[in-house]
Amino acid sequence: MQAYRRVGDWMVAKGIMTPAQLELALELRPKLPLRFGELLVAQNMCTEADLTACLAEQFTMPVVDVETIKPKAKARQLVSGSFALNRLVLPIEIKDGKLTCIISDPIDIQTTDELRDRTGYPLNLMLAAATPLREAIRKAYRLPSAKVDSNPVSLHIDQQDDRRALIRALQDGGLVA
Repeated sequence: MQAYRRVGDWMVAKGIMTPAQLELALELRPKLPLRFGELLVAQNMCTEADLTACLAEQFTMPVVDVETIKPKAKARQLVSGSFALNRLVLPIEIKDGKLTCIISDPIDIQTTDELRDRTGYPLNLMLAAATPLREAIRKAYRLPSAKVDSNPVSLHIDQQDDRRALIRALQDGGLVA
């Protein structure tokens, strides 16, 4: 078993970022409401693929290319499209009594516990980067893409915590189809 290495240390060891960038990211961390890996991606210090590779190594999980995966209807029907999109989880098959799902966050225990409880299946988890996973979920569930107006007042569907806010955004014309 490999020793656990913090995300920033892993990025530096792999040559993805410099020690100076890591120091800057550590200084920014308390100022931004993001998890450390999200901060690195948001600050263009690494890519989502880099972050996913790091998480895969940390948690000994396989990374999959979601563009090559075709979810089976039986697995997909166990989870609503809204749950899948909000929690970034894509059920792909039931095999050997387990539900195989693709996730982007291996430490989101709340989602995996709820998924296991809702479906009644133990889980087999694989990783994918958040952006391609989000698009694969939209495609699998035939959900519309969230194309947003460049107006800064526009609301992003992916960031809606509350159904009323989404309805207000639609009524105000803040979303473009």
